Amino acid sequence: MNTEHILAMKSAGTGNIHLFDGTDDFMASFHKGKWIADTIFDYADLQENFDHMTDDDEILRLLAEARAALGQPLKQAKAG
Repeated sequence: MNTEHILAMKSAGTGNIHLFDGTDDFMASFHKGKWIADTIFDYADLQENFDHMTDDDEILRLLAEARAALGQPLKQAKAG
């Protein structure tokens, strides 16, 4: 799977994670040890405290973990 449509950010200090997959508009946040099906971090927090993740394997692993935990598998694209 390609990660070009995925935004993945992580806070080094807290381990918080923000994920967005533009393929099907999936969004998830990892906070206090659990996945949440939304973004709970505001823009300023993301800018000041989060770094963009660049390791494709880690991004895909976290995305799969979040989708599984939230029961939201990748939605198939609609035909024509």
